[in-house]
Amino acid sequence: MKYHKIEEIIAYLDAERAGVEAQFDAKYKERLDELFTELVRLFNGLQDAMYNSIEKKLPDGTCNAALILWKCLRTFLASIQLLRAGYWGEANSLLRDALESAAIALYLHNHPESNSVFQGQGGKPLYGKALGEAYKIIPTFQTQRKLLSEIYVHPSEFHGVIEWKGEKFSMVGTFEEKNLQRYETTVFVLESVIKDLGKVIEYIFFVFFDPPLFWDRDGSGKLTMKSPGLKHLNRLLDSAEIIKKNTGIDILADSDDDNDEAKEYKAILRRYELRRKSKES
Repeated sequence: MKYHKIEEIIAYLDAERAGVEAQFDAKYKERLDELFTELVRLFNGLQDAMYNSIEKKLPDGTCNAALILWKCLRTFLASIQLLRAGYWGEANSLLRDALESAAIALYLHNHPESNSVFQGQGGKPLYGKALGEAYKIIPTFQTQRKLLSEIYVHPSEFHGVIEWKGEKFSMVGTFEEKNLQRYETTVFVLESVIKDLGKVIEYIFFVFFDPPLFWDRDGSGKLTMKSPGLKHLNRLLDSAEIIKKNTGIDILADSDDDNDEAKEYKAILRRYELRRKSKES
């Protein structure tokens, strides 16, 4: 049996990681560019909102929401960096943190009276209420968090996946063709999470996004969610097939803990899936 040496970690950090990242980038360049474009759009909108608050002070809850969401976007970027470096499982764990923090931000904005609780005790006392409210406002939120929890955060068979490097278990990140389904799944999760983060950010800071991607404002001033584009629907259905094959989880199926909004959204997806299959046949 061959044993590991400190030099292997140093070699990975100094040089080999760049090779892993280059392989990943070559495979997913177009989709990475889309993620980075949206990430920059959201960073800029948030920055505008926070700069504007210097002249026109934001309510304390909304100000804290902006700070939390800025960290959410940085966490999202850190997840991309982990994935590019070959750590697909670890990248997903970070994404759930970003989603849950965004739910707290949304709750602080909608319930300014809760800001004193947040300031004194942090987000823990608000956690359950915040998630419940996020699930109602953004139907995809619940499904996405459940997927991340069941596969990547809570111990599952995926935690037992060990990659090889030569004749030894690999200590460091790798990019291997046999793991493409896992990368595909994670890239799709990234695309879904950035949309959910974008929905939260636009919902709170709607006036700083022109044009907004996810919301419209009706005559009464109420925000209504736009329909997802065909490109996203097709990519979502393609990814759903990969996730089901790779994990056994059908993200389009209704779950006992789905709320009405989540069930309605999944029904829309299933109808579109049937139309797409009929066209293919």
